[in-house]
Amino acid sequence: MRYGGKQTLYDVLDLPRGVTSLEVEMAYRRMKALYDKGDEPPDPRRMSLMREALEVLGDDRRRAAYDASLMHDPVAAHPDRYHASPRTVAIALGVIALVAAAIVVLLRPHSSASAIRDQVASQANVSVARLQAIDTAGRRSVLGFATAVEDGVMATTCHGITPGMQLVVNNGTLVFGATVAIADYAADVCKLSAAGGASRPVTLTLPPPRGGERLYVVIAGEAGLMPQEVKALGTVAVRNGAAIEIDRAIAPAEDGAAVFDSQGKLAGIATSAGSTADGRGIVLPAAWITAARARPAPPR
Repeated sequence: MRYGGKQTLYDVLDLPRGVTSLEVEMAYRRMKALYDKGDEPPDPRRMSLMREALEVLGDDRRRAAYDASLMHDPVAAHPDRYHASPRTVAIALGVIALVAAAIVVLLRPHSSASAIRDQVASQANVSVARLQAIDTAGRRSVLGFATAVEDGVMATTCHGITPGMQLVVNNGTLVFGATVAIADYAADVCKLSAAGGASRPVTLTLPPPRGGERLYVVIAGEAGLMPQEVKALGTVAVRNGAAIEIDRAIAPAEDGAAVFDSQGKLAGIATSAGSTADGRGIVLPAAWITAARARPAPPR
């Protein structure tokens, strides 16, 4: 596959082999942002190729099949080398494809826990921010965290948030104003309108994690945001439906903390409501963020 001298989907996004799915997505977003800011409208074919690269290289199974197909691609071949008979070439390519498939399926190394934490931390640093409220005297109080889920849109819990409240998000470098766009008090999910560029949106994973799956709650540490490994215990019934239960209680200052899966995708946001004395906490699933709509606060 060629485009302007590029031969593979890796070249379309200017990526080397062996990158993670998160790095693929970040490269796509970075390149798309450059074209969106350009004076000329982007080439539809170029954008289509970039999207195809994201979808293929961001999916482990599709990438494995694509990598194997590159071995059959005459564009990638070296025409100056010796020419073998068609039968010899067919046998060699068959053996190579089988070996490649075996390597992908059987010998692909599993990411270490520290590598996954680094990947999640990298995503969190560009998508998660501290959420603060400003009172009439100008004093700031910490409400928890907010996570970018769309361009200019961040998600958090509704704890301590009232209509018309003055909010700011602090990503550690810049501070941006924010307002409540949607307050779904029944789901405990609030969507905020934040200044463009405050954070880079995450990818949401809508199927809830299974019991025993490893998750990462992003909280504040001495060196900034820090992913803390937890385990999904399955689902638990709450007022709005089935939420995710984890083996860690959530403190009020951690309300809205982003919870990532091992692929660096947002599984949900944590809430201190429902945390138990035996150390269990609640995560509001990513699907609730997608489905959030304006619903009034319950009467006191």
